[in-house]
This record gives sequence, C-alpha cells and structure tokens, in this order.
Amino acid sequence: MDPYTEDLIAWPIMVKLAGCVCTTLADRKLPGTCRCSVVPGPMAVMDQCGACSKTGGDSCGGQAWVRLVNEYPSSTFPSADQTESNCDSPTAYQLEVGIARCLPIGTGNSISGYKAPTTEQLLDATRLQMADKAAMKAAIKCCLASDDEDDLTYILGTYQPMQVTGDCGGGFWTVTVWSV
Repeated sequence: MDPYTEDLIAWPIMVKLAGCVCTTLADRKLPGTCRCSVVPGPMAVMDQCGACSKTGGDSCGGQAWVRLVNEYPSSTFPSADQTESNCDSPTAYQLEVGIARCLPIGTGNSISGYKAPTTEQLLDATRLQMADKAAMKAAIKCCLASDDEDDLTYILGTYQPMQVTGDCGGGFWTVTVWSV
C-alpha cells in the first residue's frame, strides 16, 4: 500500500467511470483503444492516436480517458459555496470523459502534391466519433446512476468535439458530480 492517503471524493468515481467507458466500448463492439484510463493534468495528452497503427495494421485505436477538471465546495448543487468557512461543505467536481482516435489526414509528397481524405474516409471517421459520443454518454449514465451510494448526484454537461491535433481528434463530455 502506498504511504499516502488517497482522495476519497472524486478518485473512486473517476476510476469506476474509466472502467465503465472501457466496458461500454467493448460491449458496443467499437474499436479498442491503446489506452483507457484516468489521466492527470489540465488536459488529456494525445499521445496514443498514432501508436496503434504501427502495431495493428491500418487500424488506430486511439485513447479514452477520464480526468478531473475542477473541484469545489457546494452546499447547493451545482453552485459553488461562497460562504465563509466552507471547508465542511459537500464537494462537487467536474470530470471530463473523452475519446480521441486517428483521423484521415490525406496523403502527400513533393512530387504528386497533397491528396485530401476521401468522402468515405471522412464519413467513417465522423460515424465513429458519433458512436464514441453515444458510448461515453451511456457509460456515464450507467456508471453514475448505478452507483452504490445514494448520495451521489450528477449533471451531464456539454459534449465538445476536440480541435484536431495532427491526425488526432475526437471529443469529450463533461459531467459534474456532487458527493454529499
């Protein structure tokens, strides 16, 4: 056992939610990801989009993640508690649940120039992004609604498509959770 005390508010839900996302992807027969886990930091680093294509032929599994966006005292969910001495207030926290995969970027070289992705490649990539979006929403609903604790409330936020970085794109949901 590690010599420190773990967070008992957001951490258990983050781990459980990451497992739900991984299971839902498999249950819906969506392509597997190279990584499906909790990640630290202010943003998920897109370091697994291209790695799968090197080992899995033409397929690219991408990555799925859950990360903490913010956490705050909240006596009246979902508002932040602005009263003095609010250390004993219940806690609310916002999580990001995302999936990113390789996107078609076309081909090109100095002799023949650039050849854009085909319409079929773009349709396939968009179709998979929408299936991932639906799978994440189902995982959030199933995981948080079936939580053993009766004192857990959540609000599903906005789905946001990601800015394409290199050949990597996808999207993420935010969900705000209240643990009383």
